[in-house]
Parts: sequence; structure tokens; C-alpha cells
Amino acid sequence: MGEGTIGGMTPPPQSNRSSSQSPSASHPRGNGLPLGTVDRTDCNPESQWDNAPNPFSRVLTASEPSAKDRFVRAVRTLVVTLALTAILFAGVFFGKQFLLAQLVAGFDDLDAAGKQARLTQIASFGLDAVEPLAGKLANEEDAVSVAAFTLLQQLQNDWITLSPAAAQAAHSRLIESIATAFRRPSEQAGIPGPAQRGRASELLRQSILEFSSAPSQTPELLGAANDLLAELDGPASTNAMLANSPVQLRSAPRRHSVAKVARLATPVRQSGWTDWPPPTSTQTAQIVRSGARRASVEQASLADQADMSATLTAPASLQALPRGVMAPLQQITSHEPVASSSPAVAAHRPVSRVIQVSADADAPIETLSEAGTLEKVSNSSDAANERGYPELTARGFSKSQLESAAKWSNAAAEERIAMISSLARSGELGTEPWLSYAINDPDRRVRLEVVGALEKSRGAAVSAGLRKLLAGETDPHVAARIRRILDLF
Repeated sequence: MGEGTIGGMTPPPQSNRSSSQSPSASHPRGNGLPLGTVDRTDCNPESQWDNAPNPFSRVLTASEPSAKDRFVRAVRTLVVTLALTAILFAGVFFGKQFLLAQLVAGFDDLDAAGKQARLTQIASFGLDAVEPLAGKLANEEDAVSVAAFTLLQQLQNDWITLSPAAAQAAHSRLIESIATAFRRPSEQAGIPGPAQRGRASELLRQSILEFSSAPSQTPELLGAANDLLAELDGPASTNAMLANSPVQLRSAPRRHSVAKVARLATPVRQSGWTDWPPPTSTQTAQIVRSGARRASVEQASLADQADMSATLTAPASLQALPRGVMAPLQQITSHEPVASSSPAVAAHRPVSRVIQVSADADAPIETLSEAGTLEKVSNSSDAANERGYPELTARGFSKSQLESAAKWSNAAAEERIAMISSLARSGELGTEPWLSYAINDPDRRVRLEVVGALEKSRGAAVSAGLRKLLAGETDPHVAARIRRILDLF
């Protein structure tokens, strides 16, 4: 291919127009561009933004808050949180008080059944319901007063599970509420009658009984309770609850009437045939001939009281005589000192509970009941244990039960409670014989633990056993716990 050709093609000949160009062709145009240059600005107005930066693609620099701003924001958040928490707690507290006030406000407009149902609703508020219930305890309507008394007694039984400080605060609040209700009765309640005062006195005695074992720790509570009890019962009020404790009554008229009576910490259970030693009496046993006149009998009694040294006693050989044969009595002069007729004072504090003794203690182990066998094994010698353990094993007792029976007699109250708890958790605590064996424990806490363990295994046999126990139980705490289990309130 020749020079000047492009791809085999010859460009068209160019004409020489240099001589024929106009003078204006060699000068630039009016817009500043040389001749022959296309003005794109005139063609497209938007082309002026082609070389400019895009404002929508700019990335702004992040603004960093200062330390002061962060501190202010944290303080503001904390204040808002505390304010919301305070509002929540205030709403819960005042809302509860508002509902309780509403229930008490509309009480007098209800009928008898409605008032009893309303008292039950009030009692559901717990410790806050003590004041309203104590106010209704002094109500002149007997049905309202009985319902309030029952609910307050149930609250007292529930306070057994509280800590000592919380229980003391609860009983103090109850005593103050009863004092306010009976010292300043409201117009709606009326003047409290003897029945209302008796119910209030019963609640006060229960509170005194609860803290009578440690009077030095609760002197103010016992003093306030005894002062109020003196006002409700009059000058002949019983002071057996206060007993020999160092707590003295604060009111002057009652200070001289504190009786010298042994303190009743827990009710004493007495058996009909195990009352030993017999009660002391100033009268001397006499043998009166049949047909004697009353005057001669009285003279003989006076003569015996005047001469205490000469007494009529039966000879020792009388015990060996067969039945139906009697030996003559002989007058024997005794040189031993005779106790005076003044009341004897015990040198030590009597036990608070008499343990029932099995009447068949000397009977063979094979003829004893399961409870009697357990008692004999736990309190007898090794020889009795050798015969007792096989007998109990034959009756279906496990090894753990036998070990517990052997350890029971020498264990402390806390250890016996732990044993009852372990038996309850293992599921080996049956109605018989553990019910009749452990429920007679002299410690109240042990009996409460047994009743609580039996509550978990409700059944016909357990209910029947608890009803039988309730008939003979004299401890108010244990009896109340059994009534709650049996729904007898």
C-alpha cells in the first residue's frame, strides 16, 4: 500500500483553502474558543457540574461527645431510673393501703355474712391487717368479734415461723392495736362487752406464752401485755404467764398482785395414772370405822392434827397377805421429823411435760405394739435390743428406721428434729408407729416438726391419726397447727 492510504483507501483530496479563508477564520470566536472548536456549554447546560464534586457523596465527620456531655447524660438517666423506681414502690405501698382503707370504709354497710367475708379479705393483707382486725375484735356484734378473733389467732399461729425479731415486732403491733381498740373504742364498734374482752385477753395470753421462756429479752412486750391484760380482766387477772420472771408490771395498782406461781412455759400433759408424786395435802389419811358418827370423826381429825407424831400405819407384812385377809393395825410412834403443813416449795423447776409411760413396759417384746417396741428398744439394755431388732425387722422396719430409733433416746431436741426431717425426705415416715412415738416428744418444736412432716403425706390414715392427736393435745401451738392441716378453722 502506498503512502497516504489508510487500510487500502485513499483519502479524498484536500483543497487548498488557505488563500480563500475569510479574515475572521484566523481569529477566535466571541466566546473565547478558537475557530472550529465546539462549545459544549452552549449545547448542554448541565455540563457545568461535571467537574464539580458530588454533594451527596460527601462523608461528614463523626461528632464525638465530650466527657461533660457523657456525664450529664448518665446523671439524667440515673435520675429518671430512680424516679421511676420510687414511683413504682410508692404505688405498690400506697395502693395496698388504699385498697385496705376502701375495704374497711365500706364495712359497716354490709350484712353479717358480708362482714365475715370482708374480714377474710382484710386478713389477706397480712401484718397490715392487724389494726383493722383488732378494731373489729371490739365490735359489739358477737359474730364480727368472733370472726376477727379467729383470724387474729390464725395470724398468731403463722408468726411462729418468723424470726425472733420479726415475731416480736408482730406481737408488739398486735398488743398496741388491741390497746388502741379497747382503750379508745370507736363509735361504730360500740363499747366492748365481757365476751370481746375475753377474746382480747386470750390473744394477749397467747403472746405472753410465746415469749415467756425468755422474759429478759422482751421485757417491754411482756410488761405492756400484762398491763393491758390487767385492764381487760380486772384485778383478779391471772399472772401465771408472767410467773417468776423478772418482768414487773408498770402500773402501780397491780404490783402487789403478782402471784408466786411456777411459770407455765408450755402446758403440762398429765396422765390419769402416772401422777407421781401425788399432790400434797394438809389433811391426814384416816381410817374410819363403819357406823361412826360425824362428830366423832371430826374429833378424831382434830386429835390427829394436834398430835402429828402418832400415826396409824400398816405393817409391812400386810403386803404379803392374800386377798381378803386383813391384819390389825398397830399404833407406832415415829421418831422421824414430820413435815409441816405449810406448802412445800420445789427445789428445782418441774419438767414442763410428763412423758406417758407405757403400761406394758414389762411385757414381752413380741406382745408390744410397734410404738411400744420402738420405745423399749431405744431405752433398754443390749439384751432387749437383741430381741427387739429382729422383731421390728420382721414387722417391716428398715435399717435406717431402726438406727433412728436407737439414737432417739440420747439425742437432743435439734438432733431429733433433724432425724424427723431426714425421715420425711426419705419417704419412710409412716402414720404408725412414728406418729404415736414421735408426737409425744416433750419438746414442742419436735412435735411441730412431726405434724409438719405428716402434712406432706395427707391421707385418710394420717387425718384419722391427727384427729386422734388433736383430741388429747393441750399445747395451743401444736393444736393450732393440726387444725390448720385438717381445715378445722
